[in-house]
Amino acid sequence: AHPPIIYVTGSDNAQIAVAALKAGASDYVWKDTEGHYRELLAQSVDGVIAKDLLRRDKERAEAEVRAARDRAELLLTEVNHRVANSLAMVSALAGLQAASLKDAASRDALKEMQARVAAIAAVHRHLYVGSGGDVSRIDLADYLGTLVRDLGDANHITGPKVAAILVDGSQVAVTADHAASLGLIATELVTNAVKYAYPNGVGEVRVSLVRISPSSAELRVADDGVGWSGDTAVAPKGTGVGAKIVASLVQSLGAQIEYKKENGTIVSVSFSCRPS
Repeated sequence: AHPPIIYVTGSDNAQIAVAALKAGASDYVWKDTEGHYRELLAQSVDGVIAKDLLRRDKERAEAEVRAARDRAELLLTEVNHRVANSLAMVSALAGLQAASLKDAASRDALKEMQARVAAIAAVHRHLYVGSGGDVSRIDLADYLGTLVRDLGDANHITGPKVAAILVDGSQVAVTADHAASLGLIATELVTNAVKYAYPNGVGEVRVSLVRISPSSAELRVADDGVGWSGDTAVAPKGTGVGAKIVASLVQSLGAQIEYKKENGTIVSVSFSCRPS
């Protein structure tokens, strides 16, 4: 930055003063013939120096804040990277353990746990890879697409009864905590559809994300299978752990869940999100 400039002139034309200030002068002093301007000039010098020192202190403080923020973001990125790697290792170990089991029920339980760990790991991986530097929010549609694709590629939830798992969504931003919860909900709902929707055939499972208002959105998981209304009295066979996880996560989010038996099953989870 240039040193402060005080414009001193014998002209009392106000337009000259305005032009000087617009050109970058810090102050303007009229030089009168009696010499009274000397006292004004001294006061102006003191004021301009004080103002310049304040400006420099402000710039230095802002630079320190930016540096601290950059260090914090770098540290948080590294933490997310390490957490994602650790969770990926846990998921891989669960997969190895599942592969060594002969009991089908135990093997399926471990695979489901593996899918849940992968859902949480995907949030942390998304924070350090796909957040664009903004670790305070996650593009939920992008995250869900990556999550479902990764789970399918790893054979955690796909099976011979499901031809495809399709993902479509609007842009919805949520916090990392909400993304993890919604990712787990999606994982449980898709897992249920894969296991129970098509007992005698092959079909699709569709995951969609729809913004229903500026501050709310809806996650839907649908299939064209036998259909289930959410009635626990006629629930599909299983341990019930997945349903308990979904209910607990929905409650913690302050969300609403609805089951519809309509040409299959449609499960809708309505939740609050950041305004678009």
